[in-house]
Amino acid sequence: RYVDGGISDNLPQYELKNTITVDICPRDISSTNIHELRFTNTSIQFTLANLYRVSRALFPPDPL
Repeated sequence: RYVDGGISDNLPQYELKNTITVDICPRDISSTNIHELRFTNTSIQFTLANLYRVSRALFPPDPL
């Protein structure tokens, strides 16, 4: 049963073990990895750059 992409296992496992998974997010080489959370086959990295991105998404700057 699937609830949501963030809650359900969005990387299905097939009987054939020849499944290719692709990470579409670029790796932040210059940012320090504070913590990594693995939940329902999804990896979320808490880095300074990602925390900055979240803060800008929740509290966008005033338009010029």
